[in-house]
Amino acid sequence: MKQYKDMRVLVVDDMPNMRKTMKNMLRSLGFEDIVEASDGETALQKITSSKYDLVISDWNMPKMTGYKLLKKTRENPDTRTLPFLMVTAEISGEQIAHAAETEVDGYIIKPFTAATLKEKLEAVFERKSKPSPIDAIIHLARAMIEAGQTPQALEALIQAQKNYPKSARLMVTIGEACEASGNAAQAVKFYEKAKALNPQFVRGAQKLGELYTKMGDEKKALENFEEAAKISPNDPSRQLALGKLYLKSGQGEKARAAFATAQTTEKGDLDLHREIGEAYMDAGMEDYAAQAFKKALDVDPSVIHLYNRLGIALRRKKRYQEAVDEYQKALGVAPDDEALYFNLAKAYQEMGANGQAMAALTKALQIDPEFREARQFLDQIKGAAKLTSA
Repeated sequence: MKQYKDMRVLVVDDMPNMRKTMKNMLRSLGFEDIVEASDGETALQKITSSKYDLVISDWNMPKMTGYKLLKKTRENPDTRTLPFLMVTAEISGEQIAHAAETEVDGYIIKPFTAATLKEKLEAVFERKSKPSPIDAIIHLARAMIEAGQTPQALEALIQAQKNYPKSARLMVTIGEACEASGNAAQAVKFYEKAKALNPQFVRGAQKLGELYTKMGDEKKALENFEEAAKISPNDPSRQLALGKLYLKSGQGEKARAAFATAQTTEKGDLDLHREIGEAYMDAGMEDYAAQAFKKALDVDPSVIHLYNRLGIALRRKKRYQEAVDEYQKALGVAPDDEALYFNLAKAYQEMGANGQAMAALTKALQIDPEFREARQFLDQIKGAAKLTSA
């Protein structure tokens, strides 16, 4: 194992004082190459563009939480085994179950001392340098699958099953290999075995939920996602999947609860809020869609597409003035967007303000004289005005 002085460490925390304290502690332990990131998004960019030997990240941060950073790190084959220490002000059973799904290497509770940090790091590096036989088999099998050697990986895993017949983690990995080979029925069997061996091992139910969703069996998908959520309720992607399935089955109240949990867990996730908004739109629940799109715009007010979706949601509920206000905000960000003027004209026309609608369409056509839909819409309003005056 490398000496601490030769290791590169990424410290992630939105509080400058905490980053400074962590850096001082690390230096006192012998680390020299220490890089900082003030949020999860910045940290992820650094992790994917450069090599690190350790990440120490706060759990609660704007833009991207420590949990999502951990999840993204584990999803990338190049950084999957990167040692990751999570820092948190408190640790609950739900948090442990949540982070365990992505195989966090350790936790440290604020406030802590350099001595405590040293103990945690020694334990992390000890486990990484001497993985358990199960860990070694799983890591090797995943690498083989990613290299396109799925049959060989499956053969090795089935052989390992003889020695470790009660490992739920191994059963899930065999299920993943079966999925990768296109054998969904066998994958289901091994995921079910994982659940039977360890009912608290959330990945068994999670994998079944995902697989049944792909297979189009929404009832079984919902049952398994619900099981997983009972064990670990704070995973936003699971709550998003649950919410969508609840909407499809007509359980609006449960859908709203699932979406609310997801949004509370990942307040700074623009894509999450957008997906929830689109799910509500598909279900004809425009009021809730508008709320979700507004949350997304709170994260990033520069995403023009979201103003359009929000405006459509508001127009469908006949909240025309609110739609106009949102389009005007968007034009403050992108004053030369002809599509915004077109949608603004729609809102004006629907509220009976034809003069303002024509002005908006005229502006759209000034920006893009070839905007056929705007030309047709303008002619339609003019024609209706002539009929009325006649």
